[in-house]
Amino acid sequence: GQAENSGLEVRYDYHSIDNHFDAYAGFSFVDARKKDRISETDSTYNKYLSFVPLASGVFGISFETEIGRVSINEIYTGLRYVDYDNVNSSFLPAYAITNVNFSKTFPLSSTKLTVRCIFQNVFDVDYQSYPGYPLPGRSVRVSAEVEY
Repeated sequence: GQAENSGLEVRYDYHSIDNHFDAYAGFSFVDARKKDRISETDSTYNKYLSFVPLASGVFGISFETEIGRVSINEIYTGLRYVDYDNVNSSFLPAYAITNVNFSKTFPLSSTKLTVRCIFQNVFDVDYQSYPGYPLPGRSVRVSAEVEY
């Protein structure tokens, strides 16, 4: 089939001179529509493509503290239709996920040890990117990295 896509994407990044604070924000608006007709009465013509959010965005900050580096990001995904006719009751709702990352680096003579703790989906949001297939709830991951 054929589709016509148009949209706007905006992103801003800020980095402090001393590298102790970073921030970023991005937003996308995509108008993705079906542009081929099967027949003159095709109810899917000029409808939004399934599973493509009209709007999505991200916001994040990262800063250095006494306990290490803290990063927080928020990821937003807008409403997505799940059928070709864009029936109002047949969509996946918008959702926002918050992730928090703590990391601390320890210099050890000629090596470097970084310990990281990542909290994903902090508020345990129930969401899906495909109907009937829920995505992970809150999770925690701890890792250590050695650089030599």
